[in-house]
Amino acid sequence: MLRPSAGVAFQINKKIYVATETAIIASFHRGKNRTTHSYYSGYEERGYKFTGGNISYKPLSNISLLLQF
Repeated sequence: MLRPSAGVAFQINKKIYVATETAIIASFHRGKNRTTHSYYSGYEERGYKFTGGNISYKPLSNISLLLQF
């Protein structure tokens, strides 16, 4: 999984900030699956491989209120 993010802080006054983050999440997965079916005359085994990926965008993944002392 890869998750780069960027943030922006807005200064309200000298001590208070509002910050927000955005993130782009990319994931990739690969696997195998095997199934077995029983019949009267025996059984049958089947298997398959799967590969997939996903990219999603979270426009506002975090909103924070920051107070500077």
